[in-house]
Amino acid sequence: MKPRKKDFRAASSQALGDYIDTHPEATQKEIAAFFKCDQSTVSQMLKQYNIEYRKKKGGKIPKLSPSQLQQYISAHPAATQKEIAEFFGCNCSIVGRAIKRYDLGYNPKHGGNTPKLSPQLLKEYIQAHPDATLHTIAKHFGVHFSTVSISISKNNIEYRRKRTGRHTPKGA
Repeated sequence: MKPRKKDFRAASSQALGDYIDTHPEATQKEIAAFFKCDQSTVSQMLKQYNIEYRKKKGGKIPKLSPSQLQQYISAHPAATQKEIAEFFGCNCSIVGRAIKRYDLGYNPKHGGNTPKLSPQLLKEYIQAHPDATLHTIAKHFGVHFSTVSISISKNNIEYRRKRTGRHTPKGA
């Protein structure tokens, strides 16, 4: 069981200040563990004694300079934000904010938006297999049946919907 707050409050503000000075990278959680109290107590004590403490979170966040970022984007114009983030050792949101902040004129690329279904191949398949249903066509191309349906209508491909017999009227 953790000691009560008053045990920690008995310690002087000097002890807390000294610990922060000797351990500048310590998080509030680590400070609380050292003094054997709750993290909220450490936060309250920092405010009460007006001890200067910069909140530290997680790991180190690399500074992205505009020149480094622009240089990488110029060299790799098709790079996604994820690829840029992996190169600089940070996450995508940091890259996105830096691009916005420095107004680099980069249009973020998102992976996966490449068309999986060629209209020409779809047309050839439908001509070769006139009795194929949307589901069998979709299975052949490895896409969802709605993708096939949308591609047929967008590209004006002649296709007549096939009845599979699954939904027969009642009483028939």
